[in-house]
Amino acid sequence: MKKLISIGLLAVVAIWATQSVASVITVNSTNVPVSIPDNNLTGISSVLSGAALNNLTDVNLTLSIAHTCVPDLHIELLSAGGTRTVLINAFTEGGIFGGLGCPSGFTSTTLDDEAATNLRVGTAPFTGSFNVDFGAIVNPFDSYDGQSAIGTWTLFVSDRAGSDVGRLAAWSLTFTGTDATVPEPESLALFGVALAGLGLTRRKAKQA
Repeated sequence: MKKLISIGLLAVVAIWATQSVASVITVNSTNVPVSIPDNNLTGISSVLSGAALNNLTDVNLTLSIAHTCVPDLHIELLSAGGTRTVLINAFTEGGIFGGLGCPSGFTSTTLDDEAATNLRVGTAPFTGSFNVDFGAIVNPFDSYDGQSAIGTWTLFVSDRAGSDVGRLAAWSLTFTGTDATVPEPESLALFGVALAGLGLTRRKAKQA
């Protein structure tokens, strides 16, 4: 009987170990609003504390920026793990809005590698979800795959052309990953093997 219980427990744990314990958490920055200086390569930065997730499989950025010419903007994201990725280049750098005039503002604009619509064909203020593939920038959020969300994430925004100004009004990150408070599947599997082995050992000891 104990052997059957042990084997059953091992089977349950093995099934649990093969299943992904995935969570999706959105974190809003409280480090806003921030004014964006005109024609300034340094620009501004804003931070947020990442979610308690490990082994990230997806990261999306949602932002609202009041600006009279969004093609002027250069946007980068620095992860808690130290990966800094360019998401949007300004038109002066051959960016995604080059040759499209001066559409103004982002309002609840989500940058998402999996979005079906490219930001270049969107309409200001670009409310909705868009991918930002253009030129050398392809699936930029993939650079955060496998990382932990825990820690400080930093958004950098700079205005790289003259005559237009604005401010970062709000931004958030949506993380998909493994709940950091749940034991890793490998640990659960090892625990199950140990319990099963213990049950078999006890039965053999009684039979001896």
